[in-house]
Amino acid sequence: MPNWAYTAYKINGNKKQLDELHKVLTDMNEGAYDGKNKMALLDNGFGNMWLGNLVHVLGGDWNKIYCRGQITQFEMSIDGDTLETTLDIAMLTAWEEMSEVRAFLNKKFPSLTILYTVEEPGNGVYETNNKKFYNNYRYYLDVCLDDSKIFMEPEYFPTLEKVANYIKEHLGLEKDIEPTVEAITSFCNDWCEEHEDDLMCLNEFKFTG
Repeated sequence: MPNWAYTAYKINGNKKQLDELHKVLTDMNEGAYDGKNKMALLDNGFGNMWLGNLVHVLGGDWNKIYCRGQITQFEMSIDGDTLETTLDIAMLTAWEEMSEVRAFLNKKFPSLTILYTVEEPGNGVYETNNKKFYNNYRYYLDVCLDDSKIFMEPEYFPTLEKVANYIKEHLGLEKDIEPTVEAITSFCNDWCEEHEDDLMCLNEFKFTG
């Protein structure tokens, strides 16, 4: 049984190819290729939205492309900054982002740009090639406290200074925490040793672009 990673794609580029990919996903989800003829989907343990089905429908060989995972949600949206049409795809994938599937899609739709973000807490896999995401959400504080008097929730931060201030403010600390990965990690480890039922862990995204 793998650890399931939360993988998100943000895809934009040529509108015609974007619409084509969106239609493939819609038809897969409905189990019909043209709305009348049933799509030739493969038997699997994930259902219609298995990544192997996506590879198969687009003419690839799922046996040669590692595609262990499934699409859980997809939708077209308008990027608020660029006003570009974007296809957002959310997936559950085994251990990591399915880079071979992404490479296959890049080859099949060469005019499209695929930005991805993956989070797998079990092995501490936090990666992205999305510069905008990386700049705004570079650090992730995974926290769960067994104390109803202290309310903290998992949150993303652009800087270590904001992480350190968030911890200090919510825990009511008198001393500042040095805004470094080492200092914050050390504090989290010490806190968890003193509070056995608590979780507090700093994760830093790796930029792969």
